Amino acid sequence: AGPLSGLAVLAGIGGGEAATPYRLYLEGLQSREVARRLALDDALMRSVFAEEWDDTGRRWRDPAGALARLGGGILETLAGPTRSWQAPDAARLHAWLQTNVGLQQEPRKSVGNMSVLHPDPAFAARLLPLLDRTINEWLRERALARTRNNIAYLQSRLPTIAVAEHRQALLATLDDQQTQLMQLGNPAAYAADRFGM
Repeated sequence: AGPLSGLAVLAGIGGGEAATPYRLYLEGLQSREVARRLALDDALMRSVFAEEWDDTGRRWRDPAGALARLGGGILETLAGPTRSWQAPDAARLHAWLQTNVGLQQEPRKSVGNMSVLHPDPAFAARLLPLLDRTINEWLRERALARTRNNIAYLQSRLPTIAVAEHRQALLATLDDQQTQLMQLGNPAAYAADRFGM
């Protein structure tokens, strides 16, 4: 295994588990891309990082405040540099998702329970469908782009193939890709379907 083992499994090499849309969905739960997309939602960010949002000033603030910064200067003198505060962004949301969003799944089953750790149960209940929709949309976009690229490539190769058997195989592959493209247009959930709270 090494840094390329994930690519090998995606390609079906090495006897690993195939990268099905559902497996990609599970990986997407705590991915950087999903965090980047979710971070665009200001209301979500204010709920996740509520202790850092100043509702009166309508801006982010260091929850430690000026006194801690002064004390931090003294500590820094004694113990070395301390970590400075940074307004919530996609990187911080990514770290939060890794810590607070989980999935409990029995081995060899395609059903799992997603969970969110947050002091506000109503927010957690709103986050789960948003997280589900964001992952499904991202994976559908990726599959659409790949399928369209495959179709374009196959169509460009078709006029250059003279052997009848090769043309037939290429046409069958092109037909499969066209079918997949139509299926991706279905508005139903792409990789996983949520069926309860």
